[in-house]
Amino acid sequence: DSEFRFDGTFRSPFETTESVKTDESMTSAIHLYHKTFVAAHIMMFQIGFILFEWGASRRKCSESAMVKHPIMLTICSLTTVVFGFGLAYGDPHILGSKYFFVWGIVADQDNKELPFDLPILTLCTLSVSTLAISALNERQGFGTQIAYGLIISFLVPLVTAWTFGKGYLAKLYLQDESACLSVHFVAGICALMGCFFI
Repeated sequence: DSEFRFDGTFRSPFETTESVKTDESMTSAIHLYHKTFVAAHIMMFQIGFILFEWGASRRKCSESAMVKHPIMLTICSLTTVVFGFGLAYGDPHILGSKYFFVWGIVADQDNKELPFDLPILTLCTLSVSTLAISALNERQGFGTQIAYGLIISFLVPLVTAWTFGKGYLAKLYLQDESACLSVHFVAGICALMGCFFI
């Protein structure tokens, strides 16, 4: 007879262990392909952000817009590796206690797709920083932009922990489709707060 699974699917009596393993490996391969595609897609967004900000700036500020993006990529990469990934995916899920300096993500047998979340989290942090700082373009100095980017690099992993990292919002069955909350909402609030303080 059929068996009900916890994820809401049914197991057929004709389903063998080999077919389940094949289905799981196919699903894992599709997830890895999707994560790679998403990371490449977000990287293409960055080129659009650079060109948009460069075109929307006055000539004297356009050079700083071009220089800011590679620096923000470096900052977001370092902060994600040092503490961001641990905050987002470590246990417990508010202030994580593992995966700092990405220690142990490859050896974690419970979630083999976890290493592929690192570039996505890095690029999402970069996107939030870019969107929020672009709202303040030509209104603050370069050092302020870098400091604001560091603050945002701390906020994005926290919100990611609440949604994608199995935090309390995920336990309340929040579906963060297309990173609406953890990227777009956080970027909008950070941009609004920056404009408020200016």
